[in-house]
Amino acid sequence: MISKPLKIKILNAANLSGILDICKDYPELPWSSTQLQEGLLQPHTIALGLFTDSRLVAFSIFNVALDEAELLLIATHVDFIRQGYGLCLLEHAIALFAQKNIQKLFLEVRASNHAAIKLYERCQFTSLSVRKNYYPLADTDQREDALIMSLLLT
Repeated sequence: MISKPLKIKILNAANLSGILDICKDYPELPWSSTQLQEGLLQPHTIALGLFTDSRLVAFSIFNVALDEAELLLIATHVDFIRQGYGLCLLEHAIALFAQKNIQKLFLEVRASNHAAIKLYERCQFTSLSVRKNYYPLADTDQREDALIMSLLLT
C-alpha cells in the first residue's frame, strides 16, 4: 500500500515540530509539548520517525530499561493513516530491538482503540492483562480500561 520511498530515522528534540504536527489531530494523546520534548532528551528513550521525502509521517517513542522496552506512543499523520505506515514503523522497531537484545516489548492501549489493537496483534503482541478505569474519557468523569500487551522477541 505504501508507494513513496521511506526512510526511518532516530528522532530527537529537533524533530519536535513534526511530532506536534502529527499529535494535533489526536486530542486524546496524554503528552504535552513539554513532556514530548523532555522525553526526547532522556537517555533511555528511543524515538523513531518514518519520513517520506523530508516529511515526518509517523513516529514512535519507546522507553528502554535493561532488556525490556515499552511503547509509549505511536502515531501516524492523519493524511497517511490506514496506509501501512504505522505497521512499517512498528516492524522496524521490533527488528531494531531484537538486534539490541531486547527480550520483551510492552504497551498499553485503550480498550476501544480497535485499529491499534489490530495493528499490535498483526505484529504478534498478545494481551497480558487489563488496567481497569485507566484512561480518562474526554469531557466526562468516566474512565476507560487499558489493555496491557506484550511481545517476546527471543
